[in-house]
Amino acid sequence: DQLQEANASKSLRSTIHEACLFGTGVYKGPFELQKEYAKWDATGAYTPTMLTIPDMEHVSLWNSYPDPDAMNMFEAEYFTQRHKLSRTQLRSLKKRPMFRGKNIEALIKEGPNYLSMWWESEISDDFDSSTYERWEVLEYWGIIDGDLAREAGLKIPKEYKNFDEFQVNVWISGDYVLRLVINPFKPMRIPYFMIPYEVNPY
Repeated sequence: DQLQEANASKSLRSTIHEACLFGTGVYKGPFELQKEYAKWDATGAYTPTMLTIPDMEHVSLWNSYPDPDAMNMFEAEYFTQRHKLSRTQLRSLKKRPMFRGKNIEALIKEGPNYLSMWWESEISDDFDSSTYERWEVLEYWGIIDGDLAREAGLKIPKEYKNFDEFQVNVWISGDYVLRLVINPFKPMRIPYFMIPYEVNPY
């Protein structure tokens, strides 16, 4: 039921398709997501029900940048995902925990900063110029140095006060840090799975 609620059948199909096509599929999650279910009371007033459901997604191999020295995700020290977001998608991030709304608005005010990679026109049939009205956002999960974390304004819990490095989740775009938090998973883990079509021992 939870997989069905998260529309996992569609995202898993996409991951398996890329695993067969390119040799590797990438899957992300699970996360918690607040979903609104429409509901009206006897007087006609809208009283929606909010439920927590799992959230999982397929991540394109072309937007995945894992630790190249790791043989699997258990050995990986970091993973970076590249997003192409619209103005509306950027503003929707402000509704999620720990995102820096002022930085998001400042980024939008500067204008789109997305630059297409050389390979994007090769794998896409969409040549609409509107794709350039987007922002490139990088989502990083992994280790950063303690001094760098403090300089960037990371809120450090007391139990991590004397640590030399931290495992974090960072969202950046241009010169702006949109989110910087200690990895919320306990035990800490990088929430990506890389699925090989066949295992290469080398």
